[in-house]
Amino acid sequence: IRKRWSFKVSFSPKNIIHFQLKDLDTSIAISRIFSKYNIKYYVYTFSTKDGVIKHGLSADNEWKRGTWGNRVYKQTLGIPGWNNRPDPTKMDTSAQEMYETVCNYFPNISKDDVIITVYDFTCDLTENNEFHRQTQLMNAESFLVDMHQENYGVLPPGNIKSVQQRPHYHAYTNLFIETEQEHRQ
Repeated sequence: IRKRWSFKVSFSPKNIIHFQLKDLDTSIAISRIFSKYNIKYYVYTFSTKDGVIKHGLSADNEWKRGTWGNRVYKQTLGIPGWNNRPDPTKMDTSAQEMYETVCNYFPNISKDDVIITVYDFTCDLTENNEFHRQTQLMNAESFLVDMHQENYGVLPPGNIKSVQQRPHYHAYTNLFIETEQEHRQ
């Protein structure tokens, strides 16, 4: 029996969206995806066929400044394979960190190998204050990181530093439920 995790019905994301970077001509197309689906408050995962690169969460109200999906957009610039990508040493800190993570842990991938999964909590969190939203999102991200560590014995490479630096807020611990399914190979 293998454990599977799912969102509780009372706190389901509005959408779970998967998109492959190979389908995008430019990294700014990520912002258009977030705008199209009106995704304001979210948790995300960067992954490849070889594993999870990292989990992350949105910056509160970034969309109000017209930077839809800003955290995801900036980090994707650190993944090799984009045309006209800036020199890694001149990129945003989050792009530099992504570049270092990819080079150190996934040296043979390009953007064409990366899938982004976005868990959209916008409907659940729109009416809440900033602290409540960030607490909920931190808990959702922490859950994904913790489940990765439980299943694989290590943190995702892109979460090692962030998990060490951030205190965990556990005001809401019941975002997910555990279900058991028989796993046959």
